[in-house]
Amino acid sequence: MTSAASLQLAALSVLLVGIGAASIPLMRADQRHRKLCDRIEAHASPYARATLVEARDKTNVTGAISNGHVLLQWLIRLVAFDPAHRSYYPLPWWIVLPMGLVFARLVIALAQTLFGSSMLLALPVVWVLSVRQFYRWCESTRLRTLFEQFPDALAMLVRAVRVGIPVTEGMRNIAADSPEPTRTEFAQVVDQLSLGMTLDHALEGLAARNQLPEYGFFATALSLQSETGGTVSDTLERLADVIRKRVSLREHARALASEARASIMILAAMPVCTGLALAVINPEYISTLFIEPQGRRIFTLAVGSLCTGVLTMRTIVSRSLR
Repeated sequence: MTSAASLQLAALSVLLVGIGAASIPLMRADQRHRKLCDRIEAHASPYARATLVEARDKTNVTGAISNGHVLLQWLIRLVAFDPAHRSYYPLPWWIVLPMGLVFARLVIALAQTLFGSSMLLALPVVWVLSVRQFYRWCESTRLRTLFEQFPDALAMLVRAVRVGIPVTEGMRNIAADSPEPTRTEFAQVVDQLSLGMTLDHALEGLAARNQLPEYGFFATALSLQSETGGTVSDTLERLADVIRKRVSLREHARALASEARASIMILAAMPVCTGLALAVINPEYISTLFIEPQGRRIFTLAVGSLCTGVLTMRTIVSRSLR
């Protein structure tokens, strides 16, 4: 790499780190502002008129949102980061961003052996995509955990309703006794109900926040039951049975796909193990891939082919489980 490219990389890294550091106070201020607005809106929504709310939004939207908040929200959406779910992420954002930058730099270094130093311009794009993929993986893991815990939460609610406990108190029991992340989601529903929000609106918000079809079924079932009448416990029990069957079917599909996932891991590990063995047995032979320009090109093509094959196989397995 030339000295000019090194200086460009250093300047770009300093600029990106500076942007991340400058966004810290904006992120904290926006989070406090959003929590306050949510609490006020949750308390006032049962009594507010829709026309007044629409008029207020139209008149205050330009003055309430600053340019800094707009930029911050755009950056958060760009990397798929959800501040409300940051406690479920295995790493804090100030570690994820540098790790994503290091990974993106390694990818660009490989690409430069084939396409030259001009690939350095793609560093921000690869950085954003790597961070975005990490947060999307964390969100999919959280949603899968919610889906697997939902039948047990419904069974707890059915038992509470059968002994005469109201549905709202049953949800309070779920918020107290369920594991994470179900505990936090139902605790938010309980807080909204305590502030005066109706059960239908609270459950609709629960389904909208998590985008789980099963939560949508739950909200629709309770809404229809409140309008048409009937026994709540029977409705919830049938819904719990349906969702439990869906969970069992998905787990069965994952078990059937375990052979394909094992094949992916073995095929991906074989080149790495072979390369390490050659590095131990004959270091001079394997060093050609890292010293000679032609060897570096071959190594880059090999890594790209391996990653493409693994991603293709994982995509096929993931789509077969949907």
